[in-house]
Amino acid sequence: MEPYTKEGLLRRDAEKNGTTFDNTILRPPSYYEYDLVGIVVHTGSIDSGHYYSFIKERVPLKGTKSQWFEFNDQKVTRFDPNDIPHECFGGYEWIEQYVDGMRTQKEKVKREIGHNAYMLFYQRKHYNDAFTKYVEKEHEKALSKRIKTHKRNLSEDDTSTSKENARRDIMLQSHSGLRRSRSKNEIVINIIDKKLTNNNNYIII
Repeated sequence: MEPYTKEGLLRRDAEKNGTTFDNTILRPPSYYEYDLVGIVVHTGSIDSGHYYSFIKERVPLKGTKSQWFEFNDQKVTRFDPNDIPHECFGGYEWIEQYVDGMRTQKEKVKREIGHNAYMLFYQRKHYNDAFTKYVEKEHEKALSKRIKTHKRNLSEDDTSTSKENARRDIMLQSHSGLRRSRSKNEIVINIIDKKLTNNNNYIII
């Protein structure tokens, strides 16, 4: 992300104009490394449509990798990040459709993709250690509590099902923990626990 930061723009201007640039204002390369962690998608037209989200799990279950989930109203399902280009890049696609009234002959036609990314969320790779430890601790506490709740509601002691349902509930809580507001045409994300959040750790596009 360095080319798009204040110091990155100053460096580029200096190179373009042939002037001296103070390299001491640059931070280590790792400071500018971010991961994509969330996407708001719009489907429809400029006049109407629907919004839903793809969100990467912040703290995975022990022994597992972070997974992506799709939040579409009350429906929460797993999402394969390999599908991001098709789901979020817009553009056109070729599909087969019937071209005769008897519906016996198909041809490939070019169609505009009706869904694409509206907003992207990035998080710094080298995250604040204190914040990470806090999130992991709270995540484990919430997960343990949810597992016990789901176990009581199951006819059998199915731990894997309990963990999956608990994970979904926690992701829903995390999703609702972000509140969006508008101020002078700017999108502002308010993190609920601001004292543990460094705003430089997030980039919203």
